[in-house]
Amino acid sequence: MALIYVHGDTPNATGRIYRAWHSDVAEAYVRPPEGNRSIASAVYGSGGDLYYCDATETRIYRVHDGHVDEAYRHNGYIRHLAVDSAGRLYFSVVGVMHDDGSIFRLDNGKAVPILTVNAADLGGSWSGTFALDRNDKVWLSSGAASPSGLYQVINGAPVQVYSATDHAIMGFAFLPDGSIAFADNARSVYQLTLPNQVAKLFESPYEGRLTDVQIGDHGSM
Repeated sequence: MALIYVHGDTPNATGRIYRAWHSDVAEAYVRPPEGNRSIASAVYGSGGDLYYCDATETRIYRVHDGHVDEAYRHNGYIRHLAVDSAGRLYFSVVGVMHDDGSIFRLDNGKAVPILTVNAADLGGSWSGTFALDRNDKVWLSSGAASPSGLYQVINGAPVQVYSATDHAIMGFAFLPDGSIAFADNARSVYQLTLPNQVAKLFESPYEGRLTDVQIGDHGSM
């Protein structure tokens, strides 16, 4: 399991990605000191390249053979990333105040609109956090807001399937058994078995916020 760990709460904090495998935790990537330096979301593409964004810039970065370049630039703040079963890259764009936003898919370098998200449908605030399930269907989480919610998009509209008052639901991913792992914007990752069975899966030993979680085998990182 790859955990996306953001050190600190400011744009100039150094973003770090950690790999957690059972009880072992290892640092897998540290963002170099360019741009705003943090990492809010990251995914691995089908070719093994790492893609990340920091939620305060308009760019998606790619790490290939240890080198970082700009994979894509949008005209709005890119908040979160995901990939589908075909390895295509998705991203969300949300305004400064975490209100309405959109999800796009990159097709040959062009952003194709997939879904428009109204913050009012998610309790009034959206951090841009989303994921694709094993059938490539879009799910949303309210993000840093409290109380927090998890939503399944059905016929273009979000339907709430889980709510919590004691933790946020930031980046999340679907585990092989169908349950959901999510970062709490603090130091923990939880496992949710719908409808409401929750257990702590991981607690970071480091200072800073866990903002995303991605699933992979031991050798993928």
